[in-house]
Amino acid sequence: MQDEKKNVERAYLIHIAAATLLVFLAGVFAAATTPYFGGPDERNHYNSVVRVVDGGGWPLPYEAGIEPSVHRAWLESGRTLSNVPAIDPIPLATDRSNLLAEFDNDISDIDNMVQHPPLYYFLTAGAVAAAGTDNLRWDQAFLLMRIFSVFLVSISVPAIAGTIRGLTRSRSLGIIGAYSLLTIPFFVGFAGLVSNDTLLVPTISGALYLLVRAWRKPHQMVGLFIAAGFVFGLALLTKGFALFAIPLVFGLSLVAAFRSTPRRKHWLLLGFIPSAVAALVGGWWWIRNLILIGSIQPSVAGNLRTPLSEPLADIDVLKYFAKFWLRLNSLFWARGVRPEDGGQTLPVVLVAIAGLVLVAAVIIVMFYSRHRAITLLLLSFPAIVIAVLFMNSYSVYEIYGVAERGVQGRYVFGGIVAYSMVFASLWGIIGRKLALRARSVAFTAVIVGSWLIAWAHNWWLLLSSWPNRYSSDSGAIGAATAYFDLPTFAYFALTTVALVTVALALVLSSRLAPGAGMAADFSDDQTLEAEPRVLNDESAEGRARK
Repeated sequence: MQDEKKNVERAYLIHIAAATLLVFLAGVFAAATTPYFGGPDERNHYNSVVRVVDGGGWPLPYEAGIEPSVHRAWLESGRTLSNVPAIDPIPLATDRSNLLAEFDNDISDIDNMVQHPPLYYFLTAGAVAAAGTDNLRWDQAFLLMRIFSVFLVSISVPAIAGTIRGLTRSRSLGIIGAYSLLTIPFFVGFAGLVSNDTLLVPTISGALYLLVRAWRKPHQMVGLFIAAGFVFGLALLTKGFALFAIPLVFGLSLVAAFRSTPRRKHWLLLGFIPSAVAALVGGWWWIRNLILIGSIQPSVAGNLRTPLSEPLADIDVLKYFAKFWLRLNSLFWARGVRPEDGGQTLPVVLVAIAGLVLVAAVIIVMFYSRHRAITLLLLSFPAIVIAVLFMNSYSVYEIYGVAERGVQGRYVFGGIVAYSMVFASLWGIIGRKLALRARSVAFTAVIVGSWLIAWAHNWWLLLSSWPNRYSSDSGAIGAATAYFDLPTFAYFALTTVALVTVALALVLSSRLAPGAGMAADFSDDQTLEAEPRVLNDESAEGRARK
């Protein structure tokens, strides 16, 4: 019996390793598919890393400009700048300039990324500096930054799986939660971009995992609470959206403390530990902003945007919300290569169906899941983010006349654990109704289906976006590999490794847990309880023995 449990645990670890590797491989594929500077605000994210590498540090908002070397890289990538002649022909990859190459120009663009905390940029700059900058071309550094972002997102996978497993008491649902990340094409796509959002995912996911683990391991609660607070503090040093996760972190801390130590009079005090530690690690940044800037976080445009002479009146709120929701939903599922860069958008109907399925899944989980309460708590974070995005977007539209400003699907990826929980809980409800053999089939089908969604989208992205105006007309694969200076077999190699990874994970897990062993708990029948605390001499039983 003990050997059987060990084998099932080994099978679980194999699947988590496989899911982590698949997210990494899919992210690297996406990183080598989107043209340089093609991601949201990617020029400015890249610029802030370059400035740190070059010793420019972290200036106050609106005091940081675009580095001359970044302007040069922008032009060499095939893009244009006002009042600056375009480079024609576009240089081959091997002829691109050095990362910190000089460039004489009088352009005064603002880098608005200094409105954010600097942790992501310093970490990424460290990765670039470790590679050596003397002979590093800007495109090589760019791809390295993207791959480092992929790494950051990938390390969140075990934490997400562990959170789902801890909350559902089901290994198989934890596995499904990990693979569910592949069902959002843009989640693995955004992982392959230079963006501080990619650090928000592992820090918040890691903090939630540690809190759930504290719930399950009350004898380790204080240490795990301190660790959770430290990791969440890193999230506060990454992006302002982490502030909206404070209610979730605090709420989950209180729940864990109360459920695990209900007889302790100081459970409320215990629940404050993660928040207090996080405030010390990362909360100081926001107090600094209040002191130096006069606001928690300055506006993206600052004083660069001119308001309307009169605010817009008679705005149809419901109509505006409908447009807001359509854009948010579209950019949540799939924001690939932009049309101006030669890309195609997924059919609106397909994206709309995906959004409706997600809404239906949330409703079903709220009515039928045995974990509806904790799922609702997890959903609170992305719900707050969406509400703030709408209010900000509506206010900007009313005052400045700019519609749907700042509405990005990636902004909710910091709370991706909630999506995985909904996905796993839905399959837990379905699994509750299935026989063991059917559970095993469904378990395998979900894993294979998740892999297919991610890789079908990646190949669609590659074949539909290349060649384009940045490349020669030598077929999709030839154009992309020449642009990114990769061997021609790179995309096939990534796909082959991913296919082998899925196959090996399924084969090895079936041998370690034959029959329906791995999928035996493919259900939400399990209930969450804390593991029993080891009795000591001060317990009731200890006093009785005395």
